[in-house]
Amino acid sequence: MRSLVRSVVLSAAVAILVSGCGTSKDDVPEPMMSAIPTAPPAGAELICGMDKAALEAATGFTVGRTEDELRILDGVGSGKRSVWAMNESLIDGSLMAVTMFAASSPEGVRYRAKLLGQDGLHVPPQIAYTTVDGGIWGDVEAIPGHMTLGAVSVVFYDDTAIEVLTRSADVGRDPAADQIALTQQVAATYGLVDTSATP
Repeated sequence: MRSLVRSVVLSAAVAILVSGCGTSKDDVPEPMMSAIPTAPPAGAELICGMDKAALEAATGFTVGRTEDELRILDGVGSGKRSVWAMNESLIDGSLMAVTMFAASSPEGVRYRAKLLGQDGLHVPPQIAYTTVDGGIWGDVEAIPGHMTLGAVSVVFYDDTAIEVLTRSADVGRDPAADQIALTQQVAATYGLVDTSATP
């Protein structure tokens, strides 16, 4: 009987200790596991043409400051915009960078050669997109229970190429799917695609 009492007391003590340490489930936000839309929702807060909530869901970081700008001139995109995590000590450098350049520019020609496997200096993309004209290189496979290290992608929209560099993908996310959706949001925001037929 005495050993039974000791066992019950010990179990209760362990339960109290376990419940009192660490963070509760309420302290950790639920990750957004649904697919990121290809155009920002109406009224969304935009960062580099992307829905801030979608960007944070994809990367796993709260967004802080941004730097530089993107622009469209005569229908062609140009410029670069960098995004930092709110807590910059958590990630080395910017969290994400979006760059737009002319498809006919040296950068555009180089990426086209990489996509076609005609660039002897670089490997073809890990994933060549089938729904848009582009591809992605880097850490593109989801690893259960772990964040991934990010990737770089490029997608061509007529005379403009959009390069997206990410340095993180959140646990449980599909980095390749998220990156293409975020790129499509940039294209939609800057008028590089017709979104009038989008439901």
